Amino acid sequence: MSTWAAGFSALSVWRFDFKMSHLEAGFLSGLYYLAAVLIALPATWLFQRFPPQRVFLCSWLVLALGTALVSVAGSFPLLCAGRFLFSLGLNVHLVGAPKVLAAWFEGRKELGAVMVIYSMAISLGVSSGLKWVGGSIAVHGWHTAFYLLTALSVVGLLLSAFLTQPESELVQDSGSVSWRVFPTDRTVWLLAIGFFLFNIGADSFLAFTPDYLVEHSYKLSVASAAVSSYAWAAILVKLASAPILKGKNLSYFLLGGCIFGMFADVTILHLSTPPVIAAVGIGIAYGLAMPALYAAPAFLFGGDRAAQLYGLYQFVAGFGLAAQMLIGFTVDLTRSYASAYWLMFAFFATGVGCFVLLFRNRKTPRPGSM
Repeated sequence: MSTWAAGFSALSVWRFDFKMSHLEAGFLSGLYYLAAVLIALPATWLFQRFPPQRVFLCSWLVLALGTALVSVAGSFPLLCAGRFLFSLGLNVHLVGAPKVLAAWFEGRKELGAVMVIYSMAISLGVSSGLKWVGGSIAVHGWHTAFYLLTALSVVGLLLSAFLTQPESELVQDSGSVSWRVFPTDRTVWLLAIGFFLFNIGADSFLAFTPDYLVEHSYKLSVASAAVSSYAWAAILVKLASAPILKGKNLSYFLLGGCIFGMFADVTILHLSTPPVIAAVGIGIAYGLAMPALYAAPAFLFGGDRAAQLYGLYQFVAGFGLAAQMLIGFTVDLTRSYASAYWLMFAFFATGVGCFVLLFRNRKTPRPGSM
């Protein structure tokens, strides 16, 4: 996640080095989502049929190769190729990690807290990528920063070799697992689309805000540090929510996350207000919504359906490529970020409607979710 977020800090430098438009910057940032469309559902199939250790090893190998390619990129196409390879590996990991955790803790009261810890690790990684790696880019250049991230990716590859399979989850042959590429349950789709809307709103805030602040005379290191402060708010909220996140109160967390996301989009446009305030708002949004989104499939469905829903999460999130390019195109067209932040606001607002519909159609939570 540090490497993913480091791309946001490097975006303004890459725009200068490679003479990118905002539309091209949106395309580069959105390659993560294109990779999700292509790999999320196949990754779900792989995790249902092979030991997770093998799949994680392959994903981290691709992730490390992509990071290495970014670190030596000398042209925009090569930069895109590296970012795309990295994104393929990361998306496979993001499909498998919550699936393995849900299998380890299925039916146990610790499930909500475990997803909070997992989500907290994501926040720490993104914060490191924005603040520390962003500072390194400002001082030592982006090539050096990505050399370091390549080395850390190799460490992740080595660690994945020690992963063990959950005792409750035996490897199943291709005929023993119920597999449906696109489920027909309306509740499943509402949850997946809500995941997409929240993530594209929040991720776009992180992706474009450093560049927005640099355009308004902030130094890159200061802009990256201001945006990275979101993580501390997210971590504090996640720590507070760990004991209370249950299947019966998921709706409060999801709706609260969208509302704080809208607050952040409105606040960042008022340059008289310190950008840290908006960053804290987006941090609270992440802190409320992300643990609930990761826990929801296990709480509401469990078993193979939950595993497939984690893959569907990443698949629908992949359409963020079009959303990121739309945001970049809007900035180029209007020569202002104001319209971009109102688009992000609209994503969060639509997410509110999606989650309201979800819980109006919600079924009784599974045992252990209460």
